[in-house]
Amino acid sequence: MIIRLLGLILLPLLAYWFVRWLSARLTLSRVQTRWLMVGVIATLVLTVLVIMGRLPVHFIFAPIGVALAFLLKMLPMLFRLLPLWALLRDWLGSGRRRRGAGGSTGADGSDGFAGADGSSRAGGSGRSDAMTRRMALEILGLKEGADRAAVIKAHRDLMRRLHPDRGGSDYLAKRINQAKDFLLQGNIG
Repeated sequence: MIIRLLGLILLPLLAYWFVRWLSARLTLSRVQTRWLMVGVIATLVLTVLVIMGRLPVHFIFAPIGVALAFLLKMLPMLFRLLPLWALLRDWLGSGRRRRGAGGSTGADGSDGFAGADGSSRAGGSGRSDAMTRRMALEILGLKEGADRAAVIKAHRDLMRRLHPDRGGSDYLAKRINQAKDFLLQGNIG
């Protein structure tokens, strides 16, 4: 009885010290530290309930098994979408920088950002359709120095999955085509 009581007192203290040590070691923010603390406390409560026999183990492992099976089945698709996720993140990030810079357009009507050729990208819509070499490589999921065959293969693979006729969007298909055209017009390294 005393050992259980000491265990119930020491476990939260050990969990607290563990979270403090881990957040200092990984330099986590306050929000990340709070989420880590919530996760550790939830794990601790579930562990104590299982050890005390108040919660059957299969109530925990069955949902985890289902989630893992679903994740494993979806993993190939998630890997294929990583280049587009990076593109979307960069596109959204540039919009935040533009708005935070103190204005969306300059006196000449341009958005104030220069393209790869040094000329200003036009457009007061807040979104630019100008293509750069780096952007084209990211869209197609290629590394610097990709040859013509790699560009064509990457374009074909992406269009096979993301064509509007197969459930993809017109915008993504347009950007994938622009990236291929840009790289094939003498911009291959």
